[in-house]
Amino acid sequence: MLYDKIKIYIKESLTYDHKKLVEGFEFLEQLKPSLRFKLITQLFNKSFINEFKHIFVYENMTCGKEFISYFTSQLYCRVFIANQTIIKRGEHFSELYMIFAGTVTLSLRTKDQNEYFKLYTTNYFGDYQILLGLRASEVFKSSVEGSTFTFCLKKKDLLEVINTFPDAKQLFLQRAYKRRIEFRRIKKQFEYEADVS
Repeated sequence: MLYDKIKIYIKESLTYDHKKLVEGFEFLEQLKPSLRFKLITQLFNKSFINEFKHIFVYENMTCGKEFISYFTSQLYCRVFIANQTIIKRGEHFSELYMIFAGTVTLSLRTKDQNEYFKLYTTNYFGDYQILLGLRASEVFKSSVEGSTFTFCLKKKDLLEVINTFPDAKQLFLQRAYKRRIEFRRIKKQFEYEADVS
């Protein structure tokens, strides 16, 4: 059983590790932006770009092709076993997480207690915490039924790519403020209705 879990973890990590696939290919940096975007789209369209295109659009703003190329080529895969704590309350986010299989459940303070919200496939988290310099105000845990698979982007890489592309930075920051407000509203509504504080 443990062997099977390890085998799945290794297979999925290698299959969905964009960073490892493009690492060492210096020619990628030398390509014209339009050709680089075309190559990245061909490599990762099915696994990432189609499923997570909403990350690159917000209200009337859209990230450019160069940003999408750099963002996508830095992704790697993390697999969390069933009911594993991903982020504890009070911790800093070191990664942006984008769920491509399984779910993530949010709890007020302690794992498995006062669970109030669930994130599904194509949802993401850690964005506004990283961009606004916030700690986790809740606990994030993986699916109880099975493993949770996420694309991840290191905090350093996210901040670097965001600061390189001002239009994308504006999009991500505006959305971060709105997402924080919405997540806080959901949490406060649960605390009120469940009479917990």
